[in-house]
Amino acid sequence: MAKIKPISTRFHGYLFRSRLEARWAVVFETLNMNWQYEPEGFQLPCGDKWLPDFLLEIQGKNVWVEIKPPGHDDDERLYRMAKGMSHNNYIWFISA
Repeated sequence: MAKIKPISTRFHGYLFRSRLEARWAVVFETLNMNWQYEPEGFQLPCGDKWLPDFLLEIQGKNVWVEIKPPGHDDDERLYRMAKGMSHNNYIWFISA
């Protein structure tokens, strides 16, 4: 299967790497959620580096969000990311 190249998109002062990420920013904005785009990267204990797409603040808790297109085959890497984060963080993986 051919890999589809993402189209960068501007919204709300950010240059998103893809239209999919920008669409989710619109969703978060429409829901009046407190969000930031790619505010911080992580070096996980397994050695992987991870730059989550969004940071949401929900009821005083940090929720890191990773957006992937349907059919994205990176489940093992996403699992390692979630496992490597501290228990004080929440992680959402959205495939849409």
